[in-house]
Amino acid sequence: QPVRPISRRSVHPDRCEVGSPLPPTPGADACAYLDYAATCPIYPDVAKAMTPYFTTQWGNPSSPHAYGVATKRACDTARAQVAQLL
Repeated sequence: QPVRPISRRSVHPDRCEVGSPLPPTPGADACAYLDYAATCPIYPDVAKAMTPYFTTQWGNPSSPHAYGVATKRACDTARAQVAQLL
């Protein structure tokens, strides 16, 4: 479901804090984060899917050892899933 754009009237800079939920909940007061070139928020489902690769399965996908092979397999699967979406 696409995120609805926020209007200028719904942005309250005095209420924005680090950790404010992004993307905004439709109809709620929201903060405007404009530095997506540096980083961007991710959806909870994405964080859940990526957690193993940040914590226990962090092998270099270019390496021939078991850790690398497992990570390469995960990268290849993710690329195929994204390609299907496009």
